[in-house]
Order: sequence, then structure tokens, then C-alpha cells
Amino acid sequence: MSDELHLHGAADLAAGALDPEAEQAFHAHAALCDECRRAAADLQEVVASTLAAAGGTRPLAASAREHVLALARAPRGPIDLTTYTWTEIARGVRAHEIYNEGGVRGVLIWADSGARHPTHRHVGEEDILVLQGALADERGVYGPGEVCRSRRGEIHSETIVSDGECVCFAVYYHGGIEPA
Repeated sequence: MSDELHLHGAADLAAGALDPEAEQAFHAHAALCDECRRAAADLQEVVASTLAAAGGTRPLAASAREHVLALARAPRGPIDLTTYTWTEIARGVRAHEIYNEGGVRGVLIWADSGARHPTHRHVGEEDILVLQGALADERGVYGPGEVCRSRRGEIHSETIVSDGECVCFAVYYHGGIEPA
């Protein structure tokens, strides 16, 4: 199995981007690799949530595939929040940039119960994958495994509605946010 299929096979499978031969190779590998088997299961949930947020169906369009692959880079398993350097971006809301490549930026967000990120406008698109806890915006409530998607130009704010802390993985595509 190629390193590429090992590194991205679960995301490509979830996005419907593998040809039949590569899909068969990935399944054979995943039968023996706990990491890839767990990643494939986790990403099926992410794809379902992404499709629901986008109102789409399979196979995924190139832009939706980009979103699935970006969200696949979210930290997995128990996250030791003490290993990251945090920047407070709003009262009770902290951020740590995981990557920033080719106009796509992945940021781990850690927020206290009741914290609110002020109203803002999206300069580009944003996906927020909730890893722990729950957040709400004007469109709904999002819990673990769910994606809150915002398109360019949309205006909203997020509030942490879980009893405990909320940990999310936010991906910004070709622009961030600005105060509204």
C-alpha cells in the first residue's frame, strides 16, 4: 500500500474519491490497521455531517472533497489541551493554529462553557467540526461530530452551550472572519 493511500485513504474513501482498485486496497489495509479503520469510521460521520450542512449528495464535488480532507486533519482521540500554545481570541475562547497552507487554515478552538465569539462576517468559508461539548449559532446547535458551516458573506456568532468546555476544529478556506 502506498504511503499516500495510508495517509489519505480514509478521507478519500469517505469523499467517494477512490477508484474500485484503490478502495479494495484501502479496505484490505484497514482490516489490519486500527488507525485507518478508526479514521474511516470517524470520517464517515464527518462526511454525513458535511453533506447535511452543504445540502449535497455523493459523490462529493471537488470543493466538498477539499473540505473533507481539511477536516480529516483534526486531532483525534483524547486531546491534551496543555500541549498547545493558546491565544485568547475572545473572552473564554482560545485558538491554536494547527496548519496554514495554500489558503486553508486549520485551527483548534478551546472555549469555556457560556463563552461567546462575537458577531462576525465570513470573508471566506468556514467549517467548525465539534470534537467535544456543544456550540450554537443562529442556525442551530452542534454537538460532537457535527459540522457548523458558514459561507462567504454570512454573519453570525457562536456561543458554547455545553455544561463543560467545548473543543472544536475550525477550518478557514481562502479568508477568515472580520467583525460585523
